[in-house]
Amino acid sequence: MFRLHEPSGGYTPPALIEKLGRLHKDQVFAPLPPKPAKPAPPAGAPKPAAKPAEHAEPAPKPAHLALQWFAIGLGVLLATSTALGLWMALAYSAQKGRLLVLLLLGVAVPAALVLLG
Repeated sequence: MFRLHEPSGGYTPPALIEKLGRLHKDQVFAPLPPKPAKPAPPAGAPKPAAKPAEHAEPAPKPAHLALQWFAIGLGVLLATSTALGLWMALAYSAQKGRLLVLLLLGVAVPAALVLLG
């Protein structure tokens, strides 16, 4: 649950989301390498016995789920606070040009570091 940057089951995340997830977790801007395929059994080998049905993943503990929702709420509030701060800085400042240059540098420098690394 909430691992939208990792492929699981029939779900394949968008490439950009997968790359950004790996950048956040592993500091690598690349998709996950594909898992190796299972080797085919030899032609004369007997078929393996049927496996019992795999159990579904256990439900997350309530404390873990509460922590995940708290982190999501915190992220939304942080983004809202940042947007309001940018709006107030640009709306009520006489130095809009300097603020825009600093804002663009704050976006361009990290993006350049990701692309160069």
